[in-house]
Amino acid sequence: MGTIRPEAIRADMRFLSDSLLEGRQTGKRGHEIAARFMAAQFEELGLEPAGNKGTYFQSVPFRGSRADESKTTMSWTAGGKEEILSDKRDFLA
Repeated sequence: MGTIRPEAIRADMRFLSDSLLEGRQTGKRGHEIAARFMAAQFEELGLEPAGNKGTYFQSVPFRGSRADESKTTMSWTAGGKEEILSDKRDFLA
C-alpha cells in the first residue's frame, strides 16, 4: 500500500481519458494505444501475462454495438438514496 501514489493514479487517468485517445473506441487507434499503455503498466507491476500467446492481450471478436439512448440508464444508491443517470447527459455507454 505504501507504493500507491494518488498523483500517479491521477496522471494515468488523465492520459487514458485524454481526447488524443479518441474515446478509446473498440478497434480504433486510441483503443490500441490505451491497451498497450495498460499492458506496459501490468508488466511494470510484474503481473504474469495470461492472454493469447503469452501476452497481456486476448482476442475477442467484436463488430460493434449501438445503445438505445431512450432506454439506456444507470443508477446507484448512496446513503439509501437512488440516483438515476441518463445516457449522454451523465455518462457515455
